[in-house]
Amino acid sequence: MRKTIQDQNNIAKIFESFVNANPKEAVQELHKMPLGQALDLLCTLPAKSVILCFENMPPTKAAPFLRRLPIKQACYILGHLKTLHAAGVFAALPVAYKARLKQVLDKNLYATLTTILAYSKDSVGAFIDQDYLSFKTDTKVREIILRLKNLPKEKFAPQVFIKDKNGKLAGIIRTQNLAFFDRENIAGSLMQSIEYKLAPKDNLENALNLFEKGVYQIPITDEKNTLLGVLNACDFIKKESSFSSKKEVQDARDNPGKVIKLTIGVLLVLFLIWKVFLCK
Repeated sequence: MRKTIQDQNNIAKIFESFVNANPKEAVQELHKMPLGQALDLLCTLPAKSVILCFENMPPTKAAPFLRRLPIKQACYILGHLKTLHAAGVFAALPVAYKARLKQVLDKNLYATLTTILAYSKDSVGAFIDQDYLSFKTDTKVREIILRLKNLPKEKFAPQVFIKDKNGKLAGIIRTQNLAFFDRENIAGSLMQSIEYKLAPKDNLENALNLFEKGVYQIPITDEKNTLLGVLNACDFIKKESSFSSKKEVQDARDNPGKVIKLTIGVLLVLFLIWKVFLCK
């Protein structure tokens, strides 16, 4: 019995290393196994590795795994996936299971997922991402920098959003500028006004035009100026499917200079963020 348990632990550790090194290949191996066996192996992994697996599963293949997990674990996983991917997995779930999730899932997350699915595929609302940082106007610069330093290595925040006492979007602070501010200053006295923003019903072409101008993250707000989420340029660089039509995909291929210019802009922002993180 002890030997069997030890063997299982060894297999789990080996597979965990496999997931962390090559998540896409690890997921392919999971899909080759009978579902029950794959679930048993998946459940031996730490939460971070489980989420990594789900991030690399197509939504239609992730859904059967998710709905066979304990409901609280399923909610945890959905809450830690990228918003757009979580929406895709949610859409692939059976109606009855969605009803169960509604009773347990965080209300804000549930509202976000259902909102994304309600918008047409060529609208801004269908691509809303909630992976952003926001602070109140009275937050001190040192608190913002500390929060940024504690972000996971794979994430970065090109800018942080500042909200007023009523929770409405008031301005932004670019991460690259934090290095030049006094640590005891408050966000409200340093924030810049919002130059660009979009509504969920806006067409994706509006977002693409802004990205071509060098804007790398666009806030999405409702009619009351409540921040609903953001649109990230990186998502459009990584996936051609983010373009609203085949014609736009072909235009991007015919005009690679636009994509190259946008990529250089994003890399420059990453360098400046790295510089901020080195500041004491």
